[in-house]
Amino acid sequence: MNELVERAKHKDSEAYSMLIKDVEADLMKMAIKKIKNYHDAQDIVQDTLYTAYLSLNKLEDNDKFKPWIIGILKNKCKKFYEKRKSIDEITEEIVDKTDYKIEDKVDFDSIMDKLDEKEREIFRLYFEDELSTKEISKRLHINENTLKTILRRGKGKLERKGIKRFTIFIWILCIFVATSVIAISIINYIMGLFDTTSKGVYNEGILEAIESSEWFQQVDMDYIDLGDGYKLRVEYLLMDEMNLYMVYELQSENDIGKYDDISIPDLKIVDENGNVICDKANIAIEQYSKKTATKPIEGDKHSIKELTYMFTDSFPKSRTLHISFSKVMLTGKSMFGNNKYEELAKNVEFEIDLDDKFITRNYVEYTCDNEDVEKAIVTETGFYAIVNTNNFKLTEVELIDEKGKIYEGYSAYLNDNNKTNEVKNIIIVNFDNTECELIKIKIDGRMYELKKF
Repeated sequence: MNELVERAKHKDSEAYSMLIKDVEADLMKMAIKKIKNYHDAQDIVQDTLYTAYLSLNKLEDNDKFKPWIIGILKNKCKKFYEKRKSIDEITEEIVDKTDYKIEDKVDFDSIMDKLDEKEREIFRLYFEDELSTKEISKRLHINENTLKTILRRGKGKLERKGIKRFTIFIWILCIFVATSVIAISIINYIMGLFDTTSKGVYNEGILEAIESSEWFQQVDMDYIDLGDGYKLRVEYLLMDEMNLYMVYELQSENDIGKYDDISIPDLKIVDENGNVICDKANIAIEQYSKKTATKPIEGDKHSIKELTYMFTDSFPKSRTLHISFSKVMLTGKSMFGNNKYEELAKNVEFEIDLDDKFITRNYVEYTCDNEDVEKAIVTETGFYAIVNTNNFKLTEVELIDEKGKIYEGYSAYLNDNNKTNEVKNIIIVNFDNTECELIKIKIDGRMYELKKF
């Protein structure tokens, strides 16, 4: 503990990630107990982790890290209640004095006097100037996904609860505006969601892209009611030329702590032009996804998260993804061999609007004289090549740049619907230098020379 804290004080983010693994679950339990709301508790915990990271040098006794960070959490919870109470009192007074209807223009002036300068600016831009979240994001340098989350939650409560919703809407906005950038602790959390090394898939370029350029999307969607107290949504998404990652979150009013994993056996994903990205129920008509896998992420008594990821030789660019399925499977392993299963059956269809960065994504292409190399590109998340070999499992993959530097790579077998005698593999290397005119890849002793197209 002492050593990790000392390293974290010198801004070692890896050490800090190891530190918070030991306390994050306890912080979450404590926040839920105090706040009585999962999502608000989650945000307060992330804010606590970020504040602690920035304030570590104030901790005099490294061995007391846990009680110290718990103290920060308690203070955050106290401020949360104080601010909510203050905003509630302001808006309740306005509501009591007016016959307010949802479609009527709100008298914001009385509210604005009670807000700080940043909060007033966001309110006016969105409600009075009717700017989009993208426009506000660019103008105020606030992450657009943060703004969308703020507005989505507020609008959802407006639609469900009538006039009192406006009160809740305002204090949600005020609270979340204070955390206008994605904290390092949140980035580390998201990198953990998309990390597939535990499944033997080494795609570190994706993690670096998340950290350096926020190459992911927090999906703006409501939960889908599956019945019997269950609901599901897509929480995060990541896409480039050859990868599609989707994080699902299942929540339940029931105790589902006995389950470890969720799966969607007939998951179907179609783009805006009708291209079948993935169809687990009918692999024969699948056009693009050549390898689909899953990774359980985390869970508690009332929620489970699952990562579904796909490799391919090319994903088409699309503004939307249409997703459908008819069942969700919950499974739980038992040390006595009596595994537990539950099936949630319901026909579900919904669409996800993709962020502009996934629609306008670019890549640098390389060509090879050897026909074994079908495709070789460098994207925002690394180097990828599609190579035909005679081996299902490649033991040696290396990329050598024009200066002779060697980068170790990873390979994965791709299902080949063409039914040829050759085996198709995808090569993945954590390499993002688009300036190289000439690179080489070494695969099980065989060298391939690639030239920039």
